[in-house]
Amino acid sequence: MESFETGDMSAFPWVSNGGDWISSNPGLDGYYSLQSPVNPANSVSVSIEFTAPQAGELSFAYYMTENNWQLFHNGVLVPQNMLVFQGWRGAVVTIPEGANTISWVGNNISSPFQLDSIIFPAKTLFAQARIWSFFPRKGYFQSLIWFSRIIPYLIIILSPWQITKEPMA
Repeated sequence: MESFETGDMSAFPWVSNGGDWISSNPGLDGYYSLQSPVNPANSVSVSIEFTAPQAGELSFAYYMTENNWQLFHNGVLVPQNMLVFQGWRGAVVTIPEGANTISWVGNNISSPFQLDSIIFPAKTLFAQARIWSFFPRKGYFQSLIWFSRIIPYLIIILSPWQITKEPMA
């Protein structure tokens, strides 16, 4: 799942144009979401390429206040009623097995578009691997969440019952 909680677009191989896509506050399912640039003269877009080893669904949440956004799947326009303006909404796209590209494209943007909570089909493969630093980059609360997730693994690794001792003679 992509929820942009890294504070940027570094967790997945996103490609954007038309200006700087920034992580904005608030997101739908966390502190961040991805927000489009405002560009009234040109189009802006963000896309991602991935390989689905089996057919499935891609779901996402979006927020927009003007109805000038289009969604493309492998270069084909998804039906116009997919993106309905005014407030946070959810959408689902059927994804076939194999290579896929999803693109969100906006024309003559005078207010930002936001993406959040993108759930890819099971076992999806991306062109670039995730790069993780040892410690999270954002705030105290995110650090607590991160440490709470690794504690069970540390307990298993550092458990005294896992240490073998030489038998006594």
